[in-house]
Amino acid sequence: MERRYPLSVSKFALFGLAPVVILATLASPPVVRAQATATINGTVRDSSGAVVSGATVLLHSKGTNLDRSVTTNSAGIYVIPQIQPGDYSVKVSQAGFRTEIKSNITLDVNQTATLDLTLTPGSIQETVQVEAAAATLETSTAELGEAVVQKEVNDLPLNGRNFTQILNLTPGVSTVNVSQNSATSGGIWSNPIGTFSYPAVNGQTNRSNLFLLDGVNNEGSFGSTYAVPPIVDDIQEFKVQSHNDDASFGGVLGGVINVVTKTGTAHFHGAA
Repeated sequence: MERRYPLSVSKFALFGLAPVVILATLASPPVVRAQATATINGTVRDSSGAVVSGATVLLHSKGTNLDRSVTTNSAGIYVIPQIQPGDYSVKVSQAGFRTEIKSNITLDVNQTATLDLTLTPGSIQETVQVEAAAATLETSTAELGEAVVQKEVNDLPLNGRNFTQILNLTPGVSTVNVSQNSATSGGIWSNPIGTFSYPAVNGQTNRSNLFLLDGVNNEGSFGSTYAVPPIVDDIQEFKVQSHNDDASFGGVLGGVINVVTKTGTAHFHGAA
């Protein structure tokens, strides 16, 4: 009499399927951009200074025309995390108040901006629009740093189109003129594009830095420089963070060089 072992067949089927699942997982890794994105927060109050709970705060991207909205809590506080660096406007609305729009808000890489908003009594159909650049203060963290935006990356002259030369223009950064700065030095860690720089940040050694590319560790294995050189035309902006209270950067004595590449927008653009 023939015997069947359905349980064993199921096991073999599962074991045969396991490598396929593993390969599919490795081929489609999750996107990690937390350290390359910005955050905006603040408090919504009325004209008397009282907090407004349940107000709708809408963040509009000028580059992609995409919106994100959150609601203020019982203390009138709102937080919008993981925002792609770029230009935005913020609209806040609540029943019994005029809608307020603040335009020309620029968020930089890894910035935690605080933007407090004030609503005035009136109809929700009435809108108060502020066109002047809104001041976004970074009061939520103890971070110190300097963002180098896209215009500076594109317009500043570079010897060999290597972005590390711009690092020397940020506060607290100086070039340590050792032999490794030469583009012809070679070595097991050197893969330069043009002339590059190993910067010393706030008096630390030039081997104490960390390079990130879109939030992913881009540190070379044998030297404190990038592993994959970002192309200038592909860089949207970058930030030299000279002080952080973030636990994820706890092992960095020097600076964190956080590079963000360009993303798609609602308009055609290019370079030649």
